[in-house]
Amino acid sequence: MRLLWLHPSRTVEALAVEEAILRSMLENGSPNTLCFWRGKRCVVFGFNPNHDKVNLTLCGELGIPVCRRNSGGGAIYQDEGNLNYSLIAAQGGLGLPQEMQRARWIIDSVIAGALADLGLRARPMSSGGVSVNGKKVSGSAQFALWGYLLHHGVIAVNTDVGLIRELFPSSRVEVTTLERELGRSVGIEELARRIAARIAQTFGEELFKGELTEAEAEAARLLLEEKYLSDEWNRPWGNLYV
Repeated sequence: MRLLWLHPSRTVEALAVEEAILRSMLENGSPNTLCFWRGKRCVVFGFNPNHDKVNLTLCGELGIPVCRRNSGGGAIYQDEGNLNYSLIAAQGGLGLPQEMQRARWIIDSVIAGALADLGLRARPMSSGGVSVNGKKVSGSAQFALWGYLLHHGVIAVNTDVGLIRELFPSSRVEVTTLERELGRSVGIEELARRIAARIAQTFGEELFKGELTEAEAEAARLLLEEKYLSDEWNRPWGNLYV
């Protein structure tokens, strides 16, 4: 399994890369891939944004960009206090079930195991993601294309919980961070190593550090320009998107 560290200057760049890898698995035989990345401040809506209630006025006042991903689920707040991961493989591959919800539960359980290694009471959530001490610390979502699966998630390491409450005022989900629950700092690279080790062990894969292929990089560039930066994709937020 290929291991990639992405360094996007904007969240939309990472979203485009994830989808480019997914598409390239069928078209160009790209390998199973595990990505890690961190994003700048941003609100990311799911595929159907009509279900989300976000304080867009506050986004505009604070200059927080708004964008949309291809997977389902609710909107999330993104900043450099989060660790993002994505696992991209054939649907039903890695010993995972074909059914997406069951596959998500298994992958979320792997993430929970990595957090438990830090000394936390972590559990996968039925709605997707992971809770620690009954509070949400990670969200996850998926989408499939041509028989290939993208599972991606975000883990709150030391993100701004107060701002999250302001941005999502109607949310009843209590959120927390790893550092709040542990009472100490958590190295994001250390966390990524623990997750990678858990994934390799669980799915019997040997990880190797890699880079995007030229085909993947070109596909990502086109997806960024033609999709993720387009007004059509990002409606109805208009000039909130930067």
